[in-house]
Amino acid sequence: MSKQSKKPNLLFIFTDEQRADTIHALGNPFIHTPSLDKLSEISTVCSNAYVTQPVCTPSRGSIMTGQYPHTHKTTDNNMLLGDDTLCLPEMPGLSDYTKAYYGKWHLGDEIYRQHGFDFWESVEDCYHQYDSGKYDASQRCGYTNWLVEQGIETDTVDCNGYPFHSRQLTVSLPEQYTKAWYVGMMGEEFIKRHSDDPFILYLNFFEPHMPMTGPLNEFYNWKDIPLPETHENLPDDVPLKYKLFSETFKKKFPTEEAWRRIRSQYYGLVSMVDRQVGRVIDTLEASGEMDNTIIVFTSDHGDMLGNHMLYGKCTMYDESVKVPLLIRMPGQKKKKTITNPVSHIDLVPTLLDAMGAPAYSLCEGESILKELADPDPMIQPEKDVFVEWIGSNNNFDLGAAVGEVSVKEEWLATHSKDEIVSAVRDHVVTIVSPDGRKLSHSLLGEHQLFQLKDDPGETTNLWGNLPCDDLVQKVEEWRSSIT
Repeated sequence: MSKQSKKPNLLFIFTDEQRADTIHALGNPFIHTPSLDKLSEISTVCSNAYVTQPVCTPSRGSIMTGQYPHTHKTTDNNMLLGDDTLCLPEMPGLSDYTKAYYGKWHLGDEIYRQHGFDFWESVEDCYHQYDSGKYDASQRCGYTNWLVEQGIETDTVDCNGYPFHSRQLTVSLPEQYTKAWYVGMMGEEFIKRHSDDPFILYLNFFEPHMPMTGPLNEFYNWKDIPLPETHENLPDDVPLKYKLFSETFKKKFPTEEAWRRIRSQYYGLVSMVDRQVGRVIDTLEASGEMDNTIIVFTSDHGDMLGNHMLYGKCTMYDESVKVPLLIRMPGQKKKKTITNPVSHIDLVPTLLDAMGAPAYSLCEGESILKELADPDPMIQPEKDVFVEWIGSNNNFDLGAAVGEVSVKEEWLATHSKDEIVSAVRDHVVTIVSPDGRKLSHSLLGEHQLFQLKDDPGETTNLWGNLPCDDLVQKVEEWRSSIT
C-alpha cells in the first residue's frame, strides 16, 4: 500500500490526572509546555472538554469504548473491563491496522495484551491483586523488565510475592529511567518500525498522577507559582464529602508553601511528559507520516490542586472533570478552538468516523468530525455534556477493596459511617449546557448550580436562584434511561 493511499493512522496520547489549564499556549503563563504549545497551533483545541467520571478506571473505560461507566460497568477503580465490551481497536473496519498500547491501562489484567492490540507493554505491577487469574502471575510489566535491564534493582513484591519497583522508587529515579521516558521510548520505537503500516498507537503516561514528585521537582520555583483565586473558597453549602475531603487536605497541606510546592512539582511532571510528547511527535514527523495521522492529546481526569482547598479528583468541580483535549486531523495546519462543552463520550465515534470505519452501534456518543473539520470558528457542537458519579472511590482509598468506601477516622468524630459512605456514593449527575450553566444534581439533595460564563471558579451556588428546570428534567430523563 502506497503512502498516498494508506489509511490515516491514529496517535492517541493521554496522561493521568492532568487538569485542563496546564498548557502554556492555552493560557497558563507559569507552565513550560513547548511540545503541546506547538501541537495546539495545528489542532482543534476543545477548551471545555469533560470526562465521563472523574476517576481513573471509569474514565479510561469511556475513552476506550465510547460508553458511559454505567454501561461499560467499570464504575470504580481497579475493576475489570469485560472481554465482551469492545475497545476501539476491536471495532469493525479496523482489522488492517497494526495496534499498540504502551503505558498504564488500569482496566484490569494490567500487563497482559488484550482488547485487540497487537503490541502491549504496561508500566504498572502494583495491580496484580485485581487480576482475573487467567494469566501467568509471575510475569512482570515491560517497565519493570526494562529497569532491571538498566541495572535498577526491585525494592518490593506484589500480592503474589513477585518483585517489582514501587512507585516510591520509580518517582525518585533520574528522568531517563522514569515511566514517562519509557512510554516515550516505546512510542518512538513503534513508529520507526511501523510507519509503513496503517497504525493505531495509544500512549498513556502515568504522570502527573500522585505522588506528584519526580526528577523535575526543582524545575519551577514554588515561590513563583501562585495559588488559585478560589484556594480558600469552600462555601458552607457544598456537598458533605467535599467538606470532609477539605478537612483532611488542610492537614496534609497546612501552609501556603505546601500547596505551592505540590503545584510546582505537578507542573514539573507535566513538563516532563511534554518532553516525551515532543519526542514522539518528532519521530512521527521524521517518518513522513505526520500529515497522515490523527493526533489526540487528553487526560483521564483532572486534579483540584488547591482550588476550594481540595486535592485530587472525585469532585464535580471543573478542575477535576475538565481535561486538555487537542485533536489534530491529518494535514491540519491551523488552530481552531471549540469553546462549547465537549465530552470524552464522543471520542470513539469521532475517531471511527475519521478513520473511515463504520459507526459502532453500542457507542453512546456521537461523532463531532463535522465540527472539527469545519474551519469556521462558529461551527460548534451544540449539545449538553453529562458527567456521572456512581462509584465508591475517594482520594484516600488506596488499598481499599473494590466497591468499598475508605473512611478516615477523623471524619467519624463529626459524622456516622453511614452518612460518610452515603456522601461518597451519592449518585450525582452533572450536566453542562452550551449556554454555560452547570448543574450537579444530587440524589441526597446537595445540588450545585453555576453559571460558568460569569463564575468560572464555581464560587457561588445559584441553586434556587437561577432557572434550571430544563436541566433538572434532562438529568432525570438521563437517570431514568440508565436504570
